[in-house]
Amino acid sequence: MSRAKEQGVALIVALVLLVIVTLLGVGAMNTVLLEEKMSGNLFDRATAFQIAEAQLRQAEMLALRLTIDQDVPPSGCRDSVCAEPDPTINPPRYRNLNAQGWSNWVDTQINPTYQTRYLIEYLGRSSGSHILRVNAAAQRKDGVGSLVILQSVIRRP
Repeated sequence: MSRAKEQGVALIVALVLLVIVTLLGVGAMNTVLLEEKMSGNLFDRATAFQIAEAQLRQAEMLALRLTIDQDVPPSGCRDSVCAEPDPTINPPRYRNLNAQGWSNWVDTQINPTYQTRYLIEYLGRSSGSHILRVNAAAQRKDGVGSLVILQSVIRRP
């Protein structure tokens, strides 16, 4: 009689252990899936950052070639080059990707799944130099993932 009771207990113990191992396996799978998503997001952010940085360097080269008197409009924007920003506009042009002045989104040669745009703003003169703010943005074409906006300020004669 005691032997029959022992066999039933062994079955219950085995089933409980099986449930515990199954729960541990499901938990480990969820952790792996979360880590995979995090690494994918990190890769996307790094790619968008590198593409935005390349666009920023191109826009900086363009800003250095500008003839201030001819290429900078007296007000508003022309060909992604804008006059001094209006301080009453909120948010400022460089923080609003839908604001007038930003170039159109263009596909990148570096990675065709990403697109970039830029904006050059004339900030005025200081100590005999012209000050220009150069902005560049990059994101995936499908709009999913990271949007990276970089900015630099150029002082030139």
